[in-house]
Amino acid sequence: MPRCLFLLALLLVPLPARADRRELYTLLEVTPGRGFFSSPFDGAPPATNFSAGAQLITYYGLTHSLHVGAALGFSGGLNTAYRRMTLPLEDGSRPMGDLFEDFFTATAAAVLAYRLDTGYSFAPLARVELGGTFLSYPHGEFFPDDTRLALPLPARSELVPTARLVAAIEYRFADRWVASIGLSARRNFGGRTPWLLDVPVSVGALW
Repeated sequence: MPRCLFLLALLLVPLPARADRRELYTLLEVTPGRGFFSSPFDGAPPATNFSAGAQLITYYGLTHSLHVGAALGFSGGLNTAYRRMTLPLEDGSRPMGDLFEDFFTATAAAVLAYRLDTGYSFAPLARVELGGTFLSYPHGEFFPDDTRLALPLPARSELVPTARLVAAIEYRFADRWVASIGLSARRNFGGRTPWLLDVPVSVGALW
């Protein structure tokens, strides 16, 4: 028991850490969160759904605090539910029912990161990502009320500009490994998935 307490203290006590200038970060980030969606048809209510994704991020320290780099990532979710909506059909009818739709996103972005150089292992971190997102809705089905029908929807996709803001706390292990957790918001401009909010958790190495 005393040994466990000692190891825990080593992790939690802020230890001195060297700065980041000329260091290269390589990070793997997982992003559980929630997406906000506009309906594919006019007049239908918006929807929300859980999402999950991952990103590979790398950036280089220009100074002890300022870093630049790039990120590649994806996210997705199943069965986004649009309740009590009407679907316009080719015969002119507009049945009411529920629509369920899957989504997938792929993103490439430039990264600007600022890490407050506290001189210790713990440090606050802010990151801005600017780039483009490919949004895909590969599978959807509409279920009209009072029937057992399932009407398939055609696949849809769009390419839109995107911006993401991340605020996190970072911890450095032996000036070789890093881990962080935070909150982030992504804005997809002009897309049917205008917002993605998530809790990014990352681990990585310093080179």
